[in-house]
Amino acid sequence: MWRRCCSSSTDRRKASAVKLIGLSCKSETVLIFYVNGENRDKKTALGKLMHDFFCTEASDMNYAELAEQVRYYKESEKGVNTMSKVLEDMKNEAAKNAVWREKVEMVRLMCAEGDSIDKIARVARLTVEQVREIVGAQSA
Repeated sequence: MWRRCCSSSTDRRKASAVKLIGLSCKSETVLIFYVNGENRDKKTALGKLMHDFFCTEASDMNYAELAEQVRYYKESEKGVNTMSKVLEDMKNEAAKNAVWREKVEMVRLMCAEGDSIDKIARVARLTVEQVREIVGAQSA
């Protein structure tokens, strides 16, 4: 179970620039920073970083470390191949998620029609346990 906790500054300028969300799951904690990407003021470190995140050319970036990685993934054969594989994997994962969402919607609709769990599982090509899990999640 994921637990969500938020921390933000009371200073309105800082609160609008960066928001920290902490997610905890068992022994892991993941920190996610939400940053106002419109702040590209080159007088601040955050503004320079936001500028770099929106750059399409490594030569226009402020931070050499980031520019070096961008060059690798955009200009070297190995980097381009790696990025292509990552994007292909992301596309495949998105397709699987879309199919799953369709099945969840099918379960929801069939359940609302009063169909049995066995019939829903057969039609949706899911296990009875998966159908029960989806139905249980909806009623929670």
